[in-house]
Amino acid sequence: MQINLNHGEAAHDLLRQTVGEKEMDLVLLSELYRKASQGTWVTDASKKAAIWAPGPIALLDGDCQHSGFVRATAKYICCYSCYAPPSWTQSEFQNMLDELVADARENPSVLIAGDFNAWAFECGSKACNARGRSLLEAFAMLKVSLLNDGQRDTFRKAGRGSKVDLTFVSDGLVTRCKWSMSEEYTNIDHQAIFLDIASREDRGNRWNKTTGPSWRNAIFDEDVFNTIMDSYVVGNGTAGELRQNIAKLLVQACDAAMPRRRNTRRRGSPCHWWTEEIASLRANCLKARRKVQRSRGRENFNELLLPYRHLRSDLKKAIKASKRRSFEEICQDADVNLWGTAYKVALKKIKGQ
Repeated sequence: MQINLNHGEAAHDLLRQTVGEKEMDLVLLSELYRKASQGTWVTDASKKAAIWAPGPIALLDGDCQHSGFVRATAKYICCYSCYAPPSWTQSEFQNMLDELVADARENPSVLIAGDFNAWAFECGSKACNARGRSLLEAFAMLKVSLLNDGQRDTFRKAGRGSKVDLTFVSDGLVTRCKWSMSEEYTNIDHQAIFLDIASREDRGNRWNKTTGPSWRNAIFDEDVFNTIMDSYVVGNGTAGELRQNIAKLLVQACDAAMPRRRNTRRRGSPCHWWTEEIASLRANCLKARRKVQRSRGRENFNELLLPYRHLRSDLKKAIKASKRRSFEEICQDADVNLWGTAYKVALKKIKGQ
């Protein structure tokens, strides 16, 4: 997941909920509010760009302390999270690009994502500035491709938008990547971007596979499998019925000859303070924001803007109230249930350390 949090507390809280719902393995952040309690983190020298691994995935080589970008290796991919503030001069921006390109050249598989505050026609922008030209010229020295579709704005405010949040990957990873932009409400002007990268073993066919049981074929008893298959007697019926019978027989034979694989993927769980009221307020904020964006330049713009601001304020207040109420309940529960929610919350804070 890639997102600019704009230093927002409510955006940070909604991010934690989204990470649990979507079961994110890695989050590339710009302008983070603060570090979350669980998982492992690495940040750049300015503390504005960060990489967060909320789950058990390991971050290696996370000692890159440049200003404007941070590097960490997750499995076989070298990931870079970048943020170039609009207050930077062109010289400062160019220095960051030079350091980024020099570092990325040493790695065969890279993922570079972030908010560069740069505009270029090749990225889908309606205008091009000096930053955009410098960005394209610098990345031309790397074997990377832009994944953004160039159609939708990643930054939206009051009916206007731009495409400043960009995602680049090595050319060898393009066929294994699935890039998408979320339309969910984030309480900020930046949209969340999701990137699904298939493993090397999947060879790009990850999203075409049919779901079904799988077995540990390394522990395969051929004699048992053959015995069950030899017991099958072809009966009368249509071709469809015979096909279903053979499929059932194959499943039974596989179950007898080898154990099934266990699904070890962690299940997403909501934050302990998440409620149906907050979920409803988030949905209402999304609807109200869409109406405001579509009414830009019309007479009813201000009439729609005021209710949206009220809903956004109500969402922030609801999150704070729920977190405060949940904390009080956890404290009371700790006196009764020693290994309950209080223990789990405390364990998450010290587990990564």
